[in-house]
Amino acid sequence: MKGKGTFRLSFRDILYTQKIKGDIKYSNIDAAFQQRRDSRQVALGFTYRFNKGKLNGNGQKRKTGADDEKNRVNTGEN
Repeated sequence: MKGKGTFRLSFRDILYTQKIKGDIKYSNIDAAFQQRRDSRQVALGFTYRFNKGKLNGNGQKRKTGADDEKNRVNTGEN
């Protein structure tokens, strides 16, 4: 891969701690609830950069539309 690829591993609520609780009191009615759903998640991501923004071997980066706009504004051309 020569430094062009990266892996990313992320976890969410792996200890299974997320739960929802509530109490409802209205007049002479009392109600309570508790909800627990499986919120454990694991994700694996992979990113691979094909070109890294270089066109040729002399190290010059590829020009973008933003670069063209900067040059147009700096030169005063319309």
